[in-house]
Amino acid sequence: MSGNIKSSFGVEVELLIGVMREGPRMRTPRRFQLSKGGPVERRSYNFVQELVQQTIDTAVKGHEGDRVVTNHGDLNDEDASRLRPYAGWSVSRNLSVEPIDQDMDMDYFEWQDLEIVSPALFATDKSFAEVHHVITVLNDAFWIYAPQSAGLHIHYGRGKDWIPVHHLRRMSAFLFAADPILAQMHAPHRRESQRDFCPSNRHYSVLAHGVSSTEVSRHLNIPLDEGNHEEVPDQSDYKPEPERKESSNFTTIFKRGSLQGYAFDKAYFAECDVTWAKGEYLPGRRSDKPIDIMTGVRELLSAPNALVISALMQHKLHYRSAYNFTAYNKGYSTVQLFRTQHPEEESKRTIEFRQATGTVNADEVVAHARIAVRLSEFACETDMDSLWKMIHDFVQAETDPSWYDIFDLLSELGLTNEARVIQRQIARYPGIRRMNEDLGTLE
Repeated sequence: MSGNIKSSFGVEVELLIGVMREGPRMRTPRRFQLSKGGPVERRSYNFVQELVQQTIDTAVKGHEGDRVVTNHGDLNDEDASRLRPYAGWSVSRNLSVEPIDQDMDMDYFEWQDLEIVSPALFATDKSFAEVHHVITVLNDAFWIYAPQSAGLHIHYGRGKDWIPVHHLRRMSAFLFAADPILAQMHAPHRRESQRDFCPSNRHYSVLAHGVSSTEVSRHLNIPLDEGNHEEVPDQSDYKPEPERKESSNFTTIFKRGSLQGYAFDKAYFAECDVTWAKGEYLPGRRSDKPIDIMTGVRELLSAPNALVISALMQHKLHYRSAYNFTAYNKGYSTVQLFRTQHPEEESKRTIEFRQATGTVNADEVVAHARIAVRLSEFACETDMDSLWKMIHDFVQAETDPSWYDIFDLLSELGLTNEARVIQRQIARYPGIRRMNEDLGTLE
């Protein structure tokens, strides 16, 4: 947690849990040969949920992090009341999580879908430790795994408060520009077969189609400017210089330019054309490709209010893009007079990072949470010149992948430990050769 910003976060972990079928117990699947846990006795869906909930409730005693809601009395506060569902850990079903890629020896067991949701936590080491502890306990108690249909969602917020509009402008601009770089650390299926759950903001959002903030304001009928605008540097003020941004104690074994990101899909782009736009398009807008990064960044940095930012970052059909700002499209406190939902009815005030593939590896869950927090804090706190310089590196890398990659970004943000975890995770993806991290070579 930054000294100037009181950041909070939450995690949503989608997974499958093993349940015994009726009859004799079958051989342990290869995936779980070394597992400390075991399958749940077959009873009912509710029994499995309640058992996992009970296991978590027992595990967190004495391991609580810095909760946003520390006691039930907090929930009487007007701003905190919406956090009632996020005062503690919760377990629910998630029918979108299916066993689509499991080994044959797992077919002798049933696999029940679950979603594990953390409480709202302030971004401290103690809070990240709580998340790590809970995921570790679940692995030790049960057979759990995350199939390709599962996702890991990280929510970034400011405790009970709304994120200020000038920070939303910076976060949206930064994430719009960084989206192709960040995609390099995510599994290929999250960019391809599963992309409807997390479509690229850079390629397929309303903004990517060249729709202006003026047009969005007209469409929403919300002529409000919340102010607090910053001066945006001239595009010619900075020219990138060839410089490798590596940490002295971490060297990636992936050659810069070798990691895959998005492959732009013209047909998918055409499917989500914004039909309500009436011609108020941004300069350079085309019907067959997204606008350039810098035009999009400038539009977000000058957006008049939070609702417009949210709408620009949305996907027309699927709404929730890889970096999801939809919590700010209704109920935003300063604009509730303009025929929008009252703030108390909006349960979340967070930005959701949706693109990470599902995982039950505690190190990976925490690494992605720390990365989401650091990205958000950097975008909000750094000076505009530094933000502008990094965005120019993203622009350069879009046409020259050997210029800058995800490990340059993590290194610049001081996320050395997280980079190591991400490196190991990437090495398991299809098409990536396994690595010997000690030697700094691929095997």
